[in-house]
Amino acid sequence: MGIISYGWSTAWIVHLLTLRTCEGFISCSGQVIIKPSVVVPVQTNVSITCVSEMKDCLKPGPISVLLNNKSIKTDWMNQTSAGVYLFNVSQSYSIYCSISCSGKNHAICWKDLKVGYPPDPAINLTCLYDENSGIMTCSLKKGWETHISTKYTVHIKNLQTDEYRQIQLNRGLYNVTIQVNKSCDKSFEVYVEARNNLGQSKSDTQHIQLSNIVVPVRPAIKIQVLNTHFEVTVYWKKQTLSHLHYCELAYRAKKQPMWTLVNEQTLNNSNILIMKNNSEAKDLRVRCREERGQSYWSSWSDATEIPQIAPMEMFDVWRSLGPVHSNGTQEVTVFIKSMAPDVPWRKALGYKLFFKNGSKETVIGICKTSQSQCKTIVPKGIKAILVSAYNSYGDSCPSLVNVLQDSQERGVFPAPQNLSVRSGIGIRVLWNFPKESEASVLWFILQWVLPCNGKQDILWNKIPRDQRHFVIKDIIDAGSVVKISLYAIYSSGFSRPCVGYGFSKELEPKAGPDKIIKKSTGDQTLIQWEEIPLCDRKGFISGYTLHLTEDSNGETTKYESTTKEYTFDQLHSGALYTVCLTASTKAGEGPCGKHILLKKDKSLYDYTKLLVGISFGVMILSAFTLTLLCKKSIQARLKRVLVPLTPNFLHEKCPHIEKSTALQSLQGTMDVSKPCFINSYYDPDITEVEESEEESFINPDTSTEYSSVVKNNEVITLDKPFLETIGTNSHVAERMLGYMPQTAQRNVSRRDSYCSPAQMLNIQLAALDAVTARNNTSTFSNLFAEKCGTERVPTVSPDSHSLKNSNIVDIQFLKALPNASLENSIERQSSGNIMEGNTFPGNETTCCLTTTDADYSVTKTYFPQVFARET
Repeated sequence: MGIISYGWSTAWIVHLLTLRTCEGFISCSGQVIIKPSVVVPVQTNVSITCVSEMKDCLKPGPISVLLNNKSIKTDWMNQTSAGVYLFNVSQSYSIYCSISCSGKNHAICWKDLKVGYPPDPAINLTCLYDENSGIMTCSLKKGWETHISTKYTVHIKNLQTDEYRQIQLNRGLYNVTIQVNKSCDKSFEVYVEARNNLGQSKSDTQHIQLSNIVVPVRPAIKIQVLNTHFEVTVYWKKQTLSHLHYCELAYRAKKQPMWTLVNEQTLNNSNILIMKNNSEAKDLRVRCREERGQSYWSSWSDATEIPQIAPMEMFDVWRSLGPVHSNGTQEVTVFIKSMAPDVPWRKALGYKLFFKNGSKETVIGICKTSQSQCKTIVPKGIKAILVSAYNSYGDSCPSLVNVLQDSQERGVFPAPQNLSVRSGIGIRVLWNFPKESEASVLWFILQWVLPCNGKQDILWNKIPRDQRHFVIKDIIDAGSVVKISLYAIYSSGFSRPCVGYGFSKELEPKAGPDKIIKKSTGDQTLIQWEEIPLCDRKGFISGYTLHLTEDSNGETTKYESTTKEYTFDQLHSGALYTVCLTASTKAGEGPCGKHILLKKDKSLYDYTKLLVGISFGVMILSAFTLTLLCKKSIQARLKRVLVPLTPNFLHEKCPHIEKSTALQSLQGTMDVSKPCFINSYYDPDITEVEESEEESFINPDTSTEYSSVVKNNEVITLDKPFLETIGTNSHVAERMLGYMPQTAQRNVSRRDSYCSPAQMLNIQLAALDAVTARNNTSTFSNLFAEKCGTERVPTVSPDSHSLKNSNIVDIQFLKALPNASLENSIERQSSGNIMEGNTFPGNETTCCLTTTDADYSVTKTYFPQVFARET
């Protein structure tokens, strides 16, 4: 609706403008009469009459009146005129009258009613003279608004020259500039006259001395930043006045458009102003004024930026120690918390980490100002590092960070006492001051970390020494544990941390105890458990509940405990129980942990019958086993079964030197008729060895050296079939005298080529008997063959008579027949064996051959060496 009205109003105004000229309407068919006048003061009663003078309108209609484009009801009307009364008018109106003729509106006329006030006298007439400009500027305030057209005229009279001037102010402008000559124009009279249709007014006349209205030249400044204040030097480019005594400073903060006044100061002889350091100030400006006259302020100087200097030391530092490398260096994370506001003229570009070795400074790290923590590597042996802020103009004063401290030194710096943590919306930490020490506490460092959130971000805060509490206001999830460490910082070190734990809001524990140990002692059963992991507690553990369930009836009994152990006294013997533990916090009880089985142990009396039965059974089994082992048949069967399955060295018979047949023979205590006991030893195969030289036998004196042998007349004789078989080898050319070593045939299948010393002695004795049998007429050798194997058959030892009547086989003849063996001869014997009391193998045969010299001065045998005695 508002848009439609606005459109009609616009169209109506355009229509009216097309009808109106600078003199009024182009053509009016009547007139508008306003009484008492077209310009009236406010609160005046006004009558408006619209008179139509149309002559060609046959059927005139009603007359319409519009005030400010708004139709109003007429107070009276006839066919040619209409009237409206306005009472106590307070605004101007545009009046438009029209008449309807033959269904169409025709304009009667248009007129404006002006309502306003007569002008007030101008106030605050002020004239200024800019130093070195030659122009005097006067300005005024017109007073109350007249709401109608008013003209203002400035009347100026030069008292030195009586020159009079009138300057009319342009509409909307209320100042005027006047050219003056400083050398001759000294004083003026000035007033302002205002005039409109309702009246006129005149301001007071101002007597102006030109020297009293001078405005100083705009100054310029230089700024120097000192430790505690700004030093501002004021100067002028074209100064003509020498009695400027007062100046005023103003500053503008960063990103702020408004200026803030500081104070007014008296300018000293050096034209220097002092302003206290302001961390918010970015730009400064100055204006000055004269001491005499009107003391008009000069224009403000150009905004001058405060120059940059080295950063301020307004930050706190702390550290976290990392791993130590193999070369002794250590990783250290330095936390930096800036406490200084954003000072534009002391802006830091970064932080520098360094240590000093005497006068030498070594930088070990550079950090950006946007970093809250900085990692670095500290060399071995460095106990403290320094941190300072820097920019292109210098460094701030460094802050000390202690990195390492000997264990002996820590005892000198006592830690805070009685640390307590209270959970809540804000975690409240309370502590007591450390005990008295030689060093004084500078401040405290409170460090906290969330060990269970996976980030392990370290948060900390520096606390004044007089403060005994701190509230952690960080937003922490409910049930999250906070590990809190409190350090006391001294001038030359720091204390050990005082550690505590807290929760922003306690919840039920996440799990129950899992590591449980049970011990039974008589009728009592002790249950012990370890604390729940820190991340599963969700609050301060106030107690534990043991849920004991008997499996037979499913009945569950609860037992409360404030410690980490509990003893059951009334458990049923032999009954099976299930036990689980829960933990409780302020928020409630958590779930069960690990379930364990619990059973009361029986007393020793209950196991007596079982022990007696087991003992009786073991005795019977032992007796039966011993009985079986005593039977020879069972022993033989076990031996046949077990011996082949075991290594040979486990069942070999070790020789006894004190029972050696050779030693007994040499000592003359051996019975030559004692049979040869064969031991089965397994040695490597014998390599064939042959001696080229021949030796002649010397008949020994057997009667003296071997009297026992001759006396007993015990010789070994070979069976005739065996000798005939050997004698068939007629290709032996001649009898070889002397020593011939035994030769082992490679094609003979055998297990062992070893002959025991007893066997070798029997061979020697057989040879001596053969010599005796031949009555010392010739040198001969006798062969003693022995078959060694797993199967042993009885042999018969021939007497000396049978040996004398037999043909003696020379050892050289056997040597000449390598393919001939005792094995073949024995196999062809159908009756008996060679020697009685000895056993020989049935399938495999090992032959041991030897010869002896006639004088026995040197005994040369194969292996092992045969002992012999010389006369």
